[in-house]
Amino acid sequence: MKMFPIMDGDDIPWEVIAPCESQALKNHGQSLEKLASRGGLGADEAICILNGERCKPITWAASSLRYIVKVRYYMVEIKRLQELLDEITTNPEGDYPKGLHCGVEDMGIVNCYEAADYGWEQAFEYINSFRNKNGSW
Repeated sequence: MKMFPIMDGDDIPWEVIAPCESQALKNHGQSLEKLASRGGLGADEAICILNGERCKPITWAASSLRYIVKVRYYMVEIKRLQELLDEITTNPEGDYPKGLHCGVEDMGIVNCYEAADYGWEQAFEYINSFRNKNGSW
């Protein structure tokens, strides 16, 4: 995972700060790439950029940045998973009005419990096929 350097704290995931590029340009007149190449930001500067604010000294910044970053990272991850779920559920394969198309008919399964177990296994294979195409969760 690509990380953005923080001078007085732990580096943060690039994908967390990347959406805030315009604020970095406003505050520092430099892109995130340029700032990273020059050593990164202080924790207080990073918090201000993440919050869409002009730079100001924050005495509690170094200890709080990791919590703010975790929240932002989870927000980015939730959005990515929602988009993946939308893709999976809006582009189903098969012609469902004419059958389940998960192999129940071909397998000769007539017991509803066996059909449920088989469908459950097939669903996980289907979800994992998207996971493999799009990377890890």
